[in-house]
Amino acid sequence: MKTRHFLMMAILAVGIAMTSVMMASCSKEDDPTENLDNSSLDVNDPEGTLEVSETNIILPSDGKSVKLIATYKSPKGLYEPTAIHMYHEDGKEVAGVQDGDNMVFDIVRVGTYTVSAGSRSLTVKVRISSM
Repeated sequence: MKTRHFLMMAILAVGIAMTSVMMASCSKEDDPTENLDNSSLDVNDPEGTLEVSETNIILPSDGKSVKLIATYKSPKGLYEPTAIHMYHEDGKEVAGVQDGDNMVFDIVRVGTYTVSAGSRSLTVKVRISSM
């Protein structure tokens, strides 16, 4: 029992000491632009960012589809899954399903696809497995 009490008191003392150090460092009247150690900076591409799960897809020979996941972050830094569109090389749009911040496409045909959002676009090449 005495050991547990001593251990709890030691933990409490360390916590108080750490809090005092943290408060002392927070109360300094330094120029806030000089110390950016605890700051975070979110940088956005002025053109937006478009990413896909894969750019070279191999369809299985059994005819099953392969899922392609695409994510678009606008120039404002917002995820905009509904801005993502995918077209097969024949010009037909491939329907996607929104899943959170992503758009998911089921690919069932070989060929070259273009995934686009905003001013960004990516090419996805699809071929069938040789096995």
